[in-house]
Amino acid sequence: MSKTHHLECMGTAVTVIIDDDGIEFQGWDEEAEFAAQALGLEPSACWAVAQAIKNDMVEDGMWLAADEGHADVVAVLLDAGANVDNAIGEALYIAARNGHADVVALLLDAGADVHAGDDHTLRVAANNGHADVVALLLDAGADVHAIEDQSLRWAAQEGHADVVALLLDAGADVHVWDDMSLLAAAREGHADVVALLLEAGANVHALSDSALRSAALEGHIDVVALLLDAGANVHAKNDESLREAALEGHADVVAVLEDWIEEHG
Repeated sequence: MSKTHHLECMGTAVTVIIDDDGIEFQGWDEEAEFAAQALGLEPSACWAVAQAIKNDMVEDGMWLAADEGHADVVAVLLDAGANVDNAIGEALYIAARNGHADVVALLLDAGADVHAGDDHTLRVAANNGHADVVALLLDAGADVHAIEDQSLRWAAQEGHADVVALLLDAGADVHVWDDMSLLAAAREGHADVVALLLEAGANVHALSDSALRSAALEGHIDVVALLLDAGANVHAKNDESLREAALEGHADVVAVLEDWIEEHG
């Protein structure tokens, strides 16, 4: 049974046929491309596929294609017998890390293991803010709680609000590691993430109101305001929030905290 693919190679539409006899390129002049490369032309998709198969390096070829987001090449190499769970290539992980959602979808459809490395693919996609990839992985059954909900903590720390929202909708636990996701987002000044976590029930008082103290220390006035409105204790650790904000010269944060103390005691 043959399988047909279509590639764009050197500005020409090429038909690739894979069957029991091997692989055939219809419309591609390999010798012409070889000559063109000698003059500085970048290798085409056809060249990448042909070289991978000719040198018995199909898995390595797929790894490189996944890294660069060449979904058309990945599709051909899958049909040519590439192992999607090759331990060396880890094509799914690489594609997810770089945000190549179309490649990720292909690999998942081909049976790539979404749980490899304790779901490290979900974690790297979350850390790098690739929401479309995160959505694909979650739909494929990725474990949102892997490594104690590390995906949520990383996404929160990096300020990827769209990813945080996806993970929360999938059931991520905001309270892991004493609500570390809230602390990380507050410390880095990601107000939109802080708002999402608070809405999801994050404990504003975790670790002696560390989120407020960290936000005040770093001068993140919008985060400070959110946390105060959520009930954070301005007097935690002997008014550390006010003292640290003053020491760091964050006059606007000092003013907000002093106004809050004057109004609420």
